[in-house]
Amino acid sequence: MVTSSVSEVEIGRALGRRVAPRSVQRAARELLDHCEIVDLTPEIRNRAIDVRPASVRSLDAIHVATALVAGLNSFASFDARQRIAAEEMGLKLVAGG
Repeated sequence: MVTSSVSEVEIGRALGRRVAPRSVQRAARELLDHCEIVDLTPEIRNRAIDVRPASVRSLDAIHVATALVAGLNSFASFDARQRIAAEEMGLKLVAGG
């Protein structure tokens, strides 16, 4: 599984907002530990600018661009807007949503 380094921040902040128990925080860390974390490179930033639709949020565009630059063909997300962008950019949707 591949994810953007942005995921580490997003997950950490989401768990902090919800005052997640330590067991949930550990489980999230373990999940991330099994992912290939892709840093936010200039190529990904530039590709994110072109992610469609234009209304997609910036962080969602970064996740889609990360998948594209990593050469992936499929994309999993529970976020409806992210899924729309991924599909519009030619990624096959799997799981979630």
